[in-house]
Amino acid sequence: MALLLATALLPALRAEAEDPEVDTSKWPCKFCEFEESSSFTPNLGVGYVSDDSAKFGEYTGLDESGAYVVADADARYRNPEGFWLDLAAIDLGIDSRYFGVEGGKQGRYALHLRYKELPHNLSDSATSPFLGAGSSSLTLPSGWVPGATTSTMSALNSSLQSIDLHTERRRIFGIEGMLSIDECCYAAFLLRFCNCMKSQSCFS
Repeated sequence: MALLLATALLPALRAEAEDPEVDTSKWPCKFCEFEESSSFTPNLGVGYVSDDSAKFGEYTGLDESGAYVVADADARYRNPEGFWLDLAAIDLGIDSRYFGVEGGKQGRYALHLRYKELPHNLSDSATSPFLGAGSSSLTLPSGWVPGATTSTMSALNSSLQSIDLHTERRRIFGIEGMLSIDECCYAAFLLRFCNCMKSQSCFS
């Protein structure tokens, strides 16, 4: 009888020994909340430059008169799991355009990729007697009269032609970011799958 009673009371004693279930619904973590939203903001229009000026558009590409496309955009995405994405596009219609995208997971990893163009307009009033400016072959016009100084080059003035002097630089930034190895250890990494800067001198 005593053995039977002990066997019957054993499950009840075990239940009392176990930790009671805790209600954590009133313990919100203010630092654990993730933003959940998405947005896209485009900007499209037309700009106009009244006069040619290499100095006015020295680093923007707005060096020639006429209409230009104004095109920008921003996009943003967040979700409860911590994934995020940001996109930025600036001045897509001109030679100083920029495009960048970055994203990842909060506290785990982040990736960045950027592309940038930068013009440098040096002069729109330069002149040269050479034919083929901007190419790998420069030649003097037929009937050219050589001389020791420019004053003795009788065909110089009639052979001069206008050229624009400028450079164009394009840069692609490689993938770079942060990787969480575990809860307390982080590693920064940089993967330059394409990190190049191309600079080109242009004559037109």
